[in-house]
Amino acid sequence: MKPRVGAERVFVDTNVLVYVFEPQIPLPHAVAAGFARQLLAAHIVTPSADLVVAAMERTGASPLTIWEALILAAAESCGARCCTPRTSICWQ
Repeated sequence: MKPRVGAERVFVDTNVLVYVFEPQIPLPHAVAAGFARQLLAAHIVTPSADLVVAAMERTGASPLTIWEALILAAAESCGARCCTPRTSICWQ
């Protein structure tokens, strides 16, 4: 998964990896493993203390849980465009 010049950055929650290996999704193991390799080769944001604090501050001003706010803070930190369907909040 190489970024293209001018490509829009997007955020993918790592829960996608869990869903790829769900028994209800009939993907062959090799296909699921290939997808996981491509996803993990992309830029990965590890939560820092600053991101946790930013997430905590965000939960005070919105109906987001701490986990949702942390996911959004991580995405925002790498320049991803985010939209939360639960709250209809979008930003870049």
